[in-house]
Amino acid sequence: MTFGPLACAAGVVLLAYVGSDASYVVHVLPGMLLFSVGLTMLVAPLTAAVLGAAPDEHAGVASGINSTVRQVGAALGVAVVGSVFASLTISRTVDAVKSAALPASLRDTAAAGVHAQGASFPVPRGTSGADAAALSHALSTGITEAVRPALLLAAGFVLVGAFLSLLLPRTPPVRGEHEPLIESLEVLEPVQPDPAAVLARDI
Repeated sequence: MTFGPLACAAGVVLLAYVGSDASYVVHVLPGMLLFSVGLTMLVAPLTAAVLGAAPDEHAGVASGINSTVRQVGAALGVAVVGSVFASLTISRTVDAVKSAALPASLRDTAAAGVHAQGASFPVPRGTSGADAAALSHALSTGITEAVRPALLLAAGFVLVGAFLSLLLPRTPPVRGEHEPLIESLEVLEPVQPDPAAVLARDI
């Protein structure tokens, strides 16, 4: 189960270094595939480990706790990583706009617009083609630079999970109360019918 989180972390790291001008097939798809493979190696074994550690009569409770913990962890992860991304988007985008080759008036207007509207600030009307392209590139670069630390933080969380998976005890599945009873039942041999009874029934 440790290889699943490692594959997920590797996929997230690949996605963290995707640039604004990247190709989906070459740069995005490998990270997505690696992350997906890691999930398949993680979710099913984890569920089996949780259910295998609980008696059969408590399987429903164990499954519910497993689902609850997974949903709470996903919500906390989205909140933390999303907060980091949101806080970095403004600062990284403003830095990209200020370092772009733009007229001073357009640079100041774009910086103020990013502070007010975020990275979705539209290119002002009447902007020349070259300045519009430079401003659009600066806005997309700011978003990319903000995504990278957030995804690296997410990869770090996944690596912590991979380390914690090494601490899971290797215990055999807990057997339910009824398994010994079932195993103790002997196979009954078929009973041969009485020929006299069969003949009397036919008559």
